[in-house]
Amino acid sequence: MQRIINDPDNIVDEMLEGFLKAHADIVEATANPRVIKARNIPGA
Repeated sequence: MQRIINDPDNIVDEMLEGFLKAHADIVEATANPRVIKARNIPGA
């Protein structure tokens, strides 16, 4: 059996990258790759 396991050293960066892709309408990246911020959503 072959297992596919992410490198533990990259888990946070990969998780945030995926979160940004999944929720690009409400969050955006910053200069620091480990920090994301909420977009300014009108009417919210």
